Amino acid sequence: MKINRHHIFILFILFLAFSACFRRENPDNFSIEGKINGAEGQKIYLEELTVNQLSMVDSAVSGADGTFTFIRLPGETGFYLLKLENGKFITLNLGKGEKNEILADASIFPSEYRISGTSGSELLHEYFTKTAANQQKLDSLSQIFVASQGADNFYQIKQQIDSSFYQLFNNQQLFLRNLLSENPGSIASLLLLNQRFANKILLDETENFDLFVKIDSNLFAKYPTNSHVAKHHERVLKITNEKTEQAKSEALLAPGNPAPVLNLRDVSGQTVSSASLKGKMVLLNFWASWSPPCRAANIQLKEIYQKYHSRGFEIFGVSFDTNPDIWKKSVEIDKLQWPNVSDLAGINSAVRKLYNLPENLPYFYLVDKDGKILAKGFTVAQLRAILKEKLD
Repeated sequence: MKINRHHIFILFILFLAFSACFRRENPDNFSIEGKINGAEGQKIYLEELTVNQLSMVDSAVSGADGTFTFIRLPGETGFYLLKLENGKFITLNLGKGEKNEILADASIFPSEYRISGTSGSELLHEYFTKTAANQQKLDSLSQIFVASQGADNFYQIKQQIDSSFYQLFNNQQLFLRNLLSENPGSIASLLLLNQRFANKILLDETENFDLFVKIDSNLFAKYPTNSHVAKHHERVLKITNEKTEQAKSEALLAPGNPAPVLNLRDVSGQTVSSASLKGKMVLLNFWASWSPPCRAANIQLKEIYQKYHSRGFEIFGVSFDTNPDIWKKSVEIDKLQWPNVSDLAGINSAVRKLYNLPENLPYFYLVDKDGKILAKGFTVAQLRAILKEKLD
């Protein structure tokens, strides 16, 4: 039987109609329907964020009224970026049979938009809306920083900016932790766990390990084959093994053991060794100029230093700064009279691993006259009590 071009064309049309019907009626399909004012006639893209890559999966041209629709059969619950032609996007969390409805305005997208349909996408919306507001505050601080660089009191202004940033970062961090604690069974939590603010990770996997475990235990029981969940499960197992090794290292830093020797350059560029202070009671002060709590502690330590220095007490300041000029100027402004050293590697310094230090500073070790660890992880108030007992 001979089939002409007309028959082929009819078969092709029937195939398209069948495919469209299948896409609409398959109960496992997810759908994204929306309207973006100001994006009429523009191409809108849908990209999938897998555990390994970001890939384009579909595109559509919005109608004359800004409406658009995506229908897709997903392999699993995952993450999708809905992106405009200008590159701005929002992140969605969708699985089989789920639906998202979106209403937005291109002029303020993605800072503000409305979404409904899935708890995962709504959770992401709640986080990113809060982040957009805090980002505006961060941008204002950055503008003040740039405008003040030529001012005579720049370092004082920077100290105020650092303090404001610290409060803003803590606000963002607390918001995220509370959000995740309330939603440990949402796959959307896996994306939020890895968020940064001002290019700093918000939830350190070691310090917030309890939250990582809580999310893993909730999700792995429900979605053991989901690639995002499986990846997080592997991560938790890896951290667990690392914490076991860290515990062994911590045992070597227990009171009574020798304090690891530090050989670092001071503000004048000369190498100073902590071993040179043997014979004195030494406070190892791990700090950073960008940390308001550290700067506040320095003020209190100066008073302690003046009282006990003549009695055999010394302070060895180890900074986790990266900018040498700001570090040196901070030492000068705070009028720190004790040795101050740094490798200027920031929190990536080998010193942090050597002394098993947390990210939150300041952190103190007290070393006795024989170079052995006397105490660690205490406050300035507790230091006063120790010195009163030992040196008064």
